[in-house]
Amino acid sequence: MNQASEKLAHSLGQLKLLQDHGLVALQSKLLDRADRERLVKHGFVWI
Repeated sequence: MNQASEKLAHSLGQLKLLQDHGLVALQSKLLDRADRERLVKHGFVWI
């Protein structure tokens, strides 16, 4: 897996952890800035 794919996989893992705790609406402070920006860029979350 290339570095960009690994970073996206990490960000998706962080999102999955939050979802596993029952969160369906996220506050931006719950994700690191890099993870949040990566997930927005790839269409997994919207701001």
